[in-house]
Amino acid sequence: MEYIERDAQMLLIERLRRGTARDKYSWKPSKDNDYRFSLAAGDFVFVISSRDKDDYAPFLLEIYRHSPEGGFKKLQVVETEPDVAELSLALEDLYVDVKRKTLRLEIVADELFGALDSLEDDEQ
Repeated sequence: MEYIERDAQMLLIERLRRGTARDKYSWKPSKDNDYRFSLAAGDFVFVISSRDKDDYAPFLLEIYRHSPEGGFKKLQVVETEPDVAELSLALEDLYVDVKRKTLRLEIVADELFGALDSLEDDEQ
């Protein structure tokens, strides 16, 4: 059952992307899955992952809500669908953005090029 309609799903994904890009959200990597990241917000937890644990589509956005009985209950899963290109691209973009920010891949790229620069400088 879908509790959140397609338009609201797209809006949610865009808000998550925007907040992630602006460093407003603090996503956490999963300890047991390199391709799964979570974000807690109030009574909700959002989890973005590569469904097949391979860093490629299909991607899933799972939405959990805190249960009064304790723990969390899965509210909905939004996943890439071949016949809904806009949703699939938005989920992929969110996954990539979250992974870049969480694993600080921009810094890794800078370090990588810095290491190559130092090798080239040594040759001169």
